[in-house]
Amino acid sequence: MRIVVLAIALSVATACGASSAAESMAIFTEIMSKGVQVGKNVERLLRSNRPEAAAVVMNRHIREVDATIEKVVRDRAINGSNKVALLKQLRGYRSDLANSQSQIQAMSNLQDQLRFR
Repeated sequence: MRIVVLAIALSVATACGASSAAESMAIFTEIMSKGVQVGKNVERLLRSNRPEAAAVVMNRHIREVDATIEKVVRDRAINGSNKVALLKQLRGYRSDLANSQSQIQAMSNLQDQLRFR
């Protein structure tokens, strides 16, 4: 009887770990697919000489990533090691977005300065 209980407990623990890893991957994949669409949209706006609109789109996506990070922090279904890895990936991605946002904002500011000369 103990062996059966231990086997079931092990199965459940393994399944929870696998589902936690799957959930982590799904969260990251979803935000990255949104990021691809945002990147295409930002690129199109920049080619159309609309850096201020591109900055708005980028800022909106940064807020989505921030909300996702907060969701992951609060989510108890994701186990510790998966959560740490997912948060590291999301925060790195957010940092890259912030750097891109700064560059787009600089382009927008330069365009504004050139417009008023």
